[in-house]
Amino acid sequence: MKYILFPLLLFSFACTDKKTENKALDSSNMLKTNNVAVYNFSDSIEFQQFIALELDKTHANLLNPQVSKDSINEVVAEWTKYHQSLGAHLAQNNFEWGVQDSLVKVFHKIYFTEGGQVKHHFFNVFNQDMSAEKKDEFSKQIKAFDENVKLDLNRQSPFAQCGKASYQNL
Repeated sequence: MKYILFPLLLFSFACTDKKTENKALDSSNMLKTNNVAVYNFSDSIEFQQFIALELDKTHANLLNPQVSKDSINEVVAEWTKYHQSLGAHLAQNNFEWGVQDSLVKVFHKIYFTEGGQVKHHFFNVFNQDMSAEKKDEFSKQIKAFDENVKLDLNRQSPFAQCGKASYQNL
């Protein structure tokens, strides 16, 4: 199965999400090893864990042209390369989406260290018929990928990037 990635960059400067009702936070449901945490929007506990971190307060969104100013082209190129590499990782690991749709749309919010390593990754799959098991499998694939990826971006403080990506489901 091949995946072609069509990155759709949403220049959402705030990258904020709606809060849901408060539920007990249980870190056992969050995938976390080697300091990379992955959060699935569909999992209410993981969603609350993510919201509680308030990462948007400490991580500037580099896709905001006002933040990146002269380096926005470099930021967009790295963001595109990240998603193309993630698509290649999914293909190499024979990941199947388990849906009939020709495109799978995913919103990503990724928080990086100053040196470009992933620290937190929040995702939301928009395809309604994707099973919870497939989302869990996708979460594990993201985690495995993020543990070994580093953007070629260095900043003086942690940063974020967010937007939608469409993965072709062949």
